[in-house]
Amino acid sequence: MISAASAADLVIVPTRTGILDRFAVDDTLNYLNMMGALGKTVVIINAAPNDKDEIQELKDFLVNKYNVRILKTAIEMNTDYSKSLGDGEGVAKTMSRKKSGKAMRALYEELCSI
Repeated sequence: MISAASAADLVIVPTRTGILDRFAVDDTLNYLNMMGALGKTVVIINAAPNDKDEIQELKDFLVNKYNVRILKTAIEMNTDYSKSLGDGEGVAKTMSRKKSGKAMRALYEELCSI
């Protein structure tokens, strides 16, 4: 991780809202902070639940503790992702008109704007 994060222009840290994921992302961001890579780090919420308060609580925790950028795009739990991988295609291509495909397009555009 040290070599990859040091060499990267952008470090993308995916996380979920569960308590074990919070421990893991806290450790990861602490480590990135110690190595000086936090400034080029963004966090994406993956398998986002429908509970917007739970998402906001995680965002508040990460921003207050690390002042890290949280991507506006969150990837919701959806079977389209595994289905498209099983078909050997990306969800943005196979499901472009569905919510999952639009989310991948939004993620791509948001990352390109950084």
